[in-house]
Amino acid sequence: MSVERAARRRERLFRSQDGICPACRLPLPGDLAGAEVDHIIPRSRGGPDLLWNRRLVHFKCNRDKGTGLTDEAVALAAEHGVILREPPVRVRKHWRDWVPGVPGWLAAGEFARDN
Repeated sequence: MSVERAARRRERLFRSQDGICPACRLPLPGDLAGAEVDHIIPRSRGGPDLLWNRRLVHFKCNRDKGTGLTDEAVALAAEHGVILREPPVRVRKHWRDWVPGVPGWLAAGEFARDN
């Protein structure tokens, strides 16, 4: 999708929502900096990339929701016949999560030890 088309999509969502973030009910910035398109039913949970499943929210509001399902998402899925998937498995992001046998003091980040 072109940058111009994406910008027009965001502006249309902004106008249709009267400039309000539906997640926190606070105003979105007029220049749309810090706002992003959110899928009400997350794509990872089976939500389609269609207009009825999009809304414009603050960046933080989208991160706070993550792949979670709101009551609105569950109702929307039922209304449109979307089969909801299980949430994705959390990927281990730190070596301490997957390296077996790491000593407790090292895993806790206590690299400098006093004797």
